[in-house]
Amino acid sequence: MATAPERKEMLATARYLFNTRGYDRVSMRQLAEALHMAVGNLTYYFPRKQQILEELMDESFARTRMDAPVVSLTQIDEMLSRMLDTLLGNSFFFLDDAFAGDRRNAEHHQYLRGRLLQGLGDLTDQGLFRAEFTPEVRETVLSMLLLTHMTWLRNQVRPRMHAPEELRAAKAAFLRAHWVVLTPYLTHRGLEELAHMQG
Repeated sequence: MATAPERKEMLATARYLFNTRGYDRVSMRQLAEALHMAVGNLTYYFPRKQQILEELMDESFARTRMDAPVVSLTQIDEMLSRMLDTLLGNSFFFLDDAFAGDRRNAEHHQYLRGRLLQGLGDLTDQGLFRAEFTPEVRETVLSMLLLTHMTWLRNQVRPRMHAPEELRAAKAAFLRAHWVVLTPYLTHRGLEELAHMQG
């Protein structure tokens, strides 16, 4: 039986190869070679490549879940940050049209969208966002922000396959851009909390 570190290495190597070459262009034999193991040993733990995909995405989606009540801008920032981490870590999954109709992806997207909308609404009720940040406005702003995620991933991240430090910088800049969009709706108290969060 593979130990936790060995299984983690298998998944990390698979993720790297899927991201750099594309899911369909990586065979189980190529993955086994990258891991310096026999293909039979790999298929003992993962009989099908689809199982690797499912484990990678289940792990990523689980890290993105935040079920605690949203009581601060920091929590919104953390949710957005985890969403971007999931996109960066699994770009193959989000950019490959073959996965566009994946049920788990659609369900998880709806969950995150709902949590963000609820959180923004709760923070508006708490006086961190202005009264003009109505449910309709929140829905529109959030839709626009989420639509930019795929464009950012496709046009800014994927073509260059940045080094890890470049990816971190690109993510930080993009996360700040979310707050540029949200800042006009913040109250004075909200602006103070944002300054503290970003300071």
